[in-house]
Amino acid sequence: MNDLKRVEQSSFQRGQQAGRATEVRRAYHQAQLEKERPEPPVPTRYYEVDVPAHTASDGVKIEAHKLTLAVVR
Repeated sequence: MNDLKRVEQSSFQRGQQAGRATEVRRAYHQAQLEKERPEPPVPTRYYEVDVPAHTASDGVKIEAHKLTLAVVR
């Protein structure tokens, strides 16, 4: 009876080790796939804004102009 328990225990331990090894391999391959996938481009929208003529805080007069702003999401 003792031999049967020992065989059962060693089989159980081998199964656990095989399961751990399989999970480590799966995680490694998943990480490699993540590295290979290109990152999708970040969506950017451009807005054109009218800036009215004004005087800056240092006294410089600035004429009316357009300013293009890039908004990254």
